[in-house]
Amino acid sequence: MARRFAEETGFDPHAASAVAIAVGELVSNAVRHAGFGRLELLELVPPSLGVQIRVVDRGPGIPSHMLTTVERWQQSVPRPEPVLSATDHGLAAVVRLVDTLLIRSTTEGTHVEAICLIKPRSDRWRIR
Repeated sequence: MARRFAEETGFDPHAASAVAIAVGELVSNAVRHAGFGRLELLELVPPSLGVQIRVVDRGPGIPSHMLTTVERWQQSVPRPEPVLSATDHGLAAVVRLVDTLLIRSTTEGTHVEAICLIKPRSDRWRIR
């Protein structure tokens, strides 16, 4: 569903698959840690072209040390860090695949917003 939405929004098939992987990881985290969650996919309007991904759950929240790690990943180049624990790989993939990631998490739940922008072909797979 996410891949089809991204393609309908204007992503090429490869970039749409990257959006789908990010969505799948965020949704699976909500289900794994909270038992359920809500997904919203929104088309961005000009001047930005792309999609916004929102995943909200009412789980126990993401531990503060993991949020700190995600912030560090977002600031590092290349990102994220090469040595990760098995549980970190999913969020690390999301950090690599999206353009912006905002996570608000408390003991009452987590709200994740990610933005994937449509890029010129030459910029799509450049390592950040």
